[in-house]
Amino acid sequence: MEPPPHTRLPPRMTRRPAARSTLARTPWRAIALLATLATCVEAHALDVATGEFPLALADHAARIGQRTLALPEGTWTLIGRNRRTFTTPRGEVNGITAWIAGQSGTGLTAVVVLSLLDADMPQSNNWLDGKCAVNEDILKDDRSRGIHLPECLAILGHADVQTEYAPQAPRAMNWLRAHAAEASRTMVEFRYSERSLSTVGAVSIFLPTADFEEDAKARDWARGLRAAFQPFFEGRQQSLALPVLPQPPAAP
Repeated sequence: MEPPPHTRLPPRMTRRPAARSTLARTPWRAIALLATLATCVEAHALDVATGEFPLALADHAARIGQRTLALPEGTWTLIGRNRRTFTTPRGEVNGITAWIAGQSGTGLTAVVVLSLLDADMPQSNNWLDGKCAVNEDILKDDRSRGIHLPECLAILGHADVQTEYAPQAPRAMNWLRAHAAEASRTMVEFRYSERSLSTVGAVSIFLPTADFEEDAKARDWARGLRAAFQPFFEGRQQSLALPVLPQPPAAP
């Protein structure tokens, strides 16, 4: 599916320096804690491939197949879902795209769009046409390893998300109009997708433009997004915590 048109917008983003954790000085404790947290998240994550929506993600986690994405604190709601069946040399496999909106006391914080297969297809590399098909914008980083293994990182500006995505996600856009009409129009999208020999994954993080200060910091955050999601999409890890979202600049 071709991505919708977009309008170039200058991003502005600030990042808060990471606090030094005592866990960093005791790696074995950090590893044990993260393993425990991952197990708890997987056990309580909402399967976004089934059920009616909109639906609150009470445990701040979403699951598709065997993979689980943990979300930051806040109110998260499944607002839309798309399905697609792919025919591969080894049979059929279902693809799920979940639209998840995040809110806090100040309003809409992010829209997360996660696309995964509900089951991997080992050694099926000659399927799912795709490439790094985005126009040059704030960032386009094509890391494809040949025609059958595309990998793409991009940052895109959108003047009107609700209109651009209405054809492919009408219920999600209706929810945004009803609950975050102004905040969900002009947004910046961080998009990362990768196809490996056995599976495919894609994620888009839509953030309000008020969160951004300069392009360089936006590119740094995007590269961190790729570093986090690449092993998740390749099946080297089954659970992932969404990287900390950038915060809007403090009022003068």
